[in-house]
Amino acid sequence: MGFVDEYDERMFWSLLASKRAHRALAAEEALSASGALDEEQRSIRLFEIIERYEDVFAESGIESVRVAKKTAGIH
Repeated sequence: MGFVDEYDERMFWSLLASKRAHRALAAEEALSASGALDEEQRSIRLFEIIERYEDVFAESGIESVRVAKKTAGIH
């Protein structure tokens, strides 16, 4: 695998983890009775979720990814 291919693969998994984490955090905040987190708490929680997704993707690869039909209000 060439340098560009390795970079592309790392970026794919990194972006996928980031996008999934942002979506998961938004869902958590929407369900939270205590309201939105402050900026620092939000950043900490986001990085925890990103790390969790990165671990899952590293262990299971593409098999751990589920594709669902886009619904209104979800990006």
